[in-house]
Amino acid sequence: MMLLIALIKRSHDYNSVLHDILHHPILVWLISGLIAGFIASLIVNNHGMGIIRNMLLGVVGAVIGDWIFSYFGWGKITGLNFMSLLIGVVGGVVFLMVYHLIFRHSRRTT
Repeated sequence: MMLLIALIKRSHDYNSVLHDILHHPILVWLISGLIAGFIASLIVNNHGMGIIRNMLLGVVGAVIGDWIFSYFGWGKITGLNFMSLLIGVVGGVVFLMVYHLIFRHSRRTT
């Protein structure tokens, strides 16, 4: 986040850009969700799943990861930073693993 702020400050109209980023948390969730979902899908599936599905996976993964990390006292999502991205990736991987366990098992029994 600090690197992003430093880069924005170099631009001419950085106050309005910084204001937009900091006051639109949904945009932060979507950007970090896209990145975390893509990384999680690469880890589990060996390929990305498309922009929308990666974004949804990252947001769901962030919620799951935030719950897991908070439960164990390891940290929380605090914005667009490395720790929050890591939490989203871990949550996305957990979600995909559970998803594959449920749906691969149900396909074998039918």
